[in-house]
Amino acid sequence: MGKGKGKLCEICVTASEKDGCIVFAAKSDLPYHRSAHGIDTFTFEKKGNDMFREDFHLVQFTLVDKTTRNLRFPQNPEAALWACLAADQSNPQDSCPKTKPSIPSDQLKGLAVLNNHFLLAVNYNSIMGQQVAFALNFLGDDLPGGGVQWDPIGNNQNGGK
Repeated sequence: MGKGKGKLCEICVTASEKDGCIVFAAKSDLPYHRSAHGIDTFTFEKKGNDMFREDFHLVQFTLVDKTTRNLRFPQNPEAALWACLAADQSNPQDSCPKTKPSIPSDQLKGLAVLNNHFLLAVNYNSIMGQQVAFALNFLGDDLPGGGVQWDPIGNNQNGGK
């Protein structure tokens, strides 16, 4: 078999300000859910999308900045995305990386930052059904530490046909 084919998935991440804090909201062509506790989860599933096991998701995160902070992705895709296998598969939100993981995910990798730092291209290539904890990192003006994170969950249902 070959290296598989990619399925393009688009996730629009809107950043806004509320009570002095940066808040994020997402729209996606992937199944997406925000829990009552504010945990954002995207479901990556191959069988229902007529994908083979070796196929992969090519994810485009597009930032829509509605803040006054000039938010943007860092130029280096490894700085823009931190990902790791969730240590606790039943509670993946407890594993979201706050710093660059010592053992990064081999399934979810940043490829490029494009469009004046407003688009992050990511390869999500997994053949196992696992929860992946990840954080998108944004630079901005007048932010403590110079940046802010958004940490959704990648719910990998996989399998493929």
